[in-house]
Formats: sequence, C-alpha cells, structure tokens
Amino acid sequence: MGGRPGRTAGIPGGPFVGAVGILALIGAAVAGLRAAAVWEPGTGWRTLLGAAGRRTVLDPAGSFLLVGGLAVVACSAWFVAPLAVPVLGAVAAAAVAVEERHRRR
Repeated sequence: MGGRPGRTAGIPGGPFVGAVGILALIGAAVAGLRAAAVWEPGTGWRTLLGAAGRRTVLDPAGSFLLVGGLAVVACSAWFVAPLAVPVLGAVAAAAVAVEERHRRR
C-alpha cells in the first residue's frame, strides 16, 4: 500500500498509445503542410489532404525534411517565442520546395 502515487495509475499500454498518437499528430501536420503547399483557389481540401497523405508516405525524404522544419519551429518557440513566426514562414517555403521536388521526380 505504500507505493508511490501515480506509479501504478493509468491505462495498460498507455505509453505505447501515447507514442502512436504523437506520431499520428506529426504525420497529420506534415500532410497538412504538404496540402497547403499545393493549394489553389477552388480546390477542395478533402482532395488535397488525401493526395498529401499519400505523398507523405510515398516520399519519406521530403516528409522527414518537413518534420525537421517543424522541430526547428518548436525549438524556436521554446527558446524565443517571437522567432517561431518567421521560422514558420521558412517551413512553409520548405513545404513548397518539397512539393516542387516531388513533382519533378
């Protein structure tokens, strides 16, 4: 009865479910960036997100570049919050470059 509080509390497999959730969130952010990079007026978001999801999986190198960019945004926001805004613009430009790279392949 004298265990540490919170040590045994929680759901079984909680850390695994948490890790899968974080990976899914990162994948969704990358797919969203890729969809926004190819958006044109009049194009439906459902179509854009479906195609971006496929490109996220089929072009892992480009996806990892965007994950790295998102990590830089997170670090910038952690250290100096106002720097996150211009860095986010740089990540948006990187998303356009990744999509152009994928289109040329």
